[in-house]
Amino acid sequence: MDRSTRMNVGYAFVNFISPDVFRMCQATLEGKRFLDKEDCDKRRSRKPIIVSAAHVQGLQENERHFK
Repeated sequence: MDRSTRMNVGYAFVNFISPDVFRMCQATLEGKRFLDKEDCDKRRSRKPIIVSAAHVQGLQENERHFK
């Protein structure tokens, strides 16, 4: 959360069970928009959703990477 605006900064980390499920999520969400605080009453948002894969994949690989 951005503490000055009290708004979500826009990141989510999801552990998908397979590449196919990731691609399905990407196809479903890519380009859609969440509502900004000031736009909630107007039902619009300026921030499109971008779904992308992490550079490091897998629990063990992430543990090694951040060790």
